[in-house]
Amino acid sequence: MAPDNIRHPSTSSLPRIESKDAHIQECLDLALGEIGLNADILNPLNGQGLYTVQDVLEKTREDLLDITNFGDKKLKRLYASLERIGFFREGRGPDGKSGFFPNYDPHGAGGET
Repeated sequence: MAPDNIRHPSTSSLPRIESKDAHIQECLDLALGEIGLNADILNPLNGQGLYTVQDVLEKTREDLLDITNFGDKKLKRLYASLERIGFFREGRGPDGKSGFFPNYDPHGAGGET
């Protein structure tokens, strides 16, 4: 996996997740507008059929940067919004891991619970 990819381990085949992981599925199903993205980021993503968190997690960094009117600054803002809901790319999560860590605060003393 490339360092800038954001992927949850279960997003490759993406069957519906069982109840113990319902929170993960709820986060995957969030509309991009629900995670604090504004129109200048949403419009290019929506124009490519990307509407949910799961949709963007299935794309590589390169896939996203290939979208017209979607550059590095917008990608960084997207990544920041994904981190706020618990999705971290490689090198950004606890111990440099990628994945879903809903209680991890990379800037504080938090951690998984």
